[in-house]
Amino acid sequence: MHNEIILARKYRDRLLCDPYRPAYHIAVSDDKGFPADPNGAFFADGVYHLMHIYKSSENGSYNWRHLSSIDAIHWRHHCDALTDLNGDGGCYSGGAFVDDDGVAYLSFWKFPSKNAGEDLGGIALAYSYPPYEKWQRMEEVAIECTDIWGITEAEIDGETVHLGCADPSNIWKSNGKYYIQTGNLVLLDNYGRSDDSEEKYKGDFTDLFSSDDLKKWKYVGRFYKNPHPGLDGYPDLSEDGMCPSFLPLFDAEENGKPTGKYLQLFISHNKGCQYYIGRFEEEKFIPEQHGRMTWGDIAYFAPEALIDGKNRHIMWAWVREDVDGCFEKFGWSGVLSAPRNLWYENGELKMAPISEL
Repeated sequence: MHNEIILARKYRDRLLCDPYRPAYHIAVSDDKGFPADPNGAFFADGVYHLMHIYKSSENGSYNWRHLSSIDAIHWRHHCDALTDLNGDGGCYSGGAFVDDDGVAYLSFWKFPSKNAGEDLGGIALAYSYPPYEKWQRMEEVAIECTDIWGITEAEIDGETVHLGCADPSNIWKSNGKYYIQTGNLVLLDNYGRSDDSEEKYKGDFTDLFSSDDLKKWKYVGRFYKNPHPGLDGYPDLSEDGMCPSFLPLFDAEENGKPTGKYLQLFISHNKGCQYYIGRFEEEKFIPEQHGRMTWGDIAYFAPEALIDGKNRHIMWAWVREDVDGCFEKFGWSGVLSAPRNLWYENGELKMAPISEL
């Protein structure tokens, strides 16, 4: 124990002596010290919760670190929310949802199990009760990958179709049903990159699934269609739709009213963070506007958002360092962005740092 205390003090001193370590952005120095994708953001009982991916040096799995805050500025670290299960590689991106009974759910892209035969991973869920200290993974996946990791198959009108089975969105509830969407990068890479690929597999899109009980999920259909591929700044056919976040927009910076518009945040892996604004009607998202949050690079990446008690739509993103040797030199690389407040006013998406800053 004495040696552990000495090591902890040395580690703290290293952080305190680093003049480049940010003060108001979440930066990580232990393990593979980059924060990677923010995930699992939700607000409950006056507390902000935020997760992010990191690679554990203990077993090489991808875990979700869990932080909480009462002001979205100063953060408390908790035990990891998600780790490996039955020897799999852990978890990639996903979202969070708090049900009417206060139970919180995390949705995530599960790695295949290393010793489970035909298990190809899929979209999985975990849950926790207030105060959300311990998380329990559901061992049975919600949506199983059946083709390769990141792709599932379904029979539609007697035809086998390939569907995205990666980077799930947050879950949301509408008319008594639960919904979740899945990202399409692996699907695009395998079925949509060639000139002779079927049009339905090209470009950015997500697939929508629904459930009555958060256990059994069924395919609903393609969630949205890019209305103008490659035109007026809209995503072109080389861009995928991953890390989706789907939440309502309000008409004021704080304490606004619902506008009937929804914000679909997402990334393409080659052009970074962007968004659609549109309507959710009859189990489809209808994009009406598009915009980007990063230009010329992919430095602003992997968005994650929540709605808080003031009807604020708050987002974070991974701000990538992308400097050769950065991690080796400093022991950490990149940060999570400062929290950004989003609202819809006079036909435009408005954004500003949250007032606490």
